[in-house]
Amino acid sequence: VSRRRRLITSGRVYEIGFRVRVGIPFPPNDVINLILMSVIARVQRDFKVTVCHIIWMGNHVHIIVIVRDAEE
Repeated sequence: VSRRRRLITSGRVYEIGFRVRVGIPFPPNDVINLILMSVIARVQRDFKVTVCHIIWMGNHVHIIVIVRDAEE
């Protein structure tokens, strides 16, 4: 199923949320946390966003970001 393309504007705040399949929790161990945080750090560097807050729940995550350069 395709979704409509969203308009991203520089300097605006966005919430990103995603979840795992039903019944499969995010594994709460140090290795997985290190991998996830390294992915977020790479996104900040490569895609010109500022990560403000991250809330990891049992089966989903909420991330608040500010887009620095929408053209990227």
